[in-house]
Amino acid sequence: MKRRHGRLFSLLFVVLAALLLLWADAASKNAAVSQLTGIRQLTVLPHLLSFQLLYNAGAAFGAMQGIALPLGVFAGVVLLVVLAYLLVVAKHSLLELCGFALFAAGVAGNALERLVKGTVTDFIKLDFIQFPNFNLADTFITCGVILLLICIVVGLLRSARKATKK
Repeated sequence: MKRRHGRLFSLLFVVLAALLLLWADAASKNAAVSQLTGIRQLTVLPHLLSFQLLYNAGAAFGAMQGIALPLGVFAGVVLLVVLAYLLVVAKHSLLELCGFALFAAGVAGNALERLVKGTVTDFIKLDFIQFPNFNLADTFITCGVILLLICIVVGLLRSARKATKK
């Protein structure tokens, strides 16, 4: 039987893990700005991965340019919904909590930078595919959503299995 964690543990775990991840995101963006300013592109793994400093004034993939405040406010609402969910739903698996922590850290990391600077620092470039530059916060959001989707699918499969046994 998988262990389920209560509301207080869930909230504390997500907040503390998200703060740690938020720090990692901010540190990586600061390092990118200090080390990559004035450099066109820094190859890390030839034909696979480079660092290239860009500033994104919009949302994901550069969409909705120049609306930093509304995007920041929307991100704040999303974070409040996550916290409310953690407080309302009684039990969570560790996988769910990790998904929520990653998602919250990513949303907060980009939102804070967007609200303070008006742009988001993107510096990770995949050389083997045409894909927009991104940052750790974007990676956290993606990984968090994937973990949460896995939790949803597993939950649905368990429910279906229980229903067929009755």
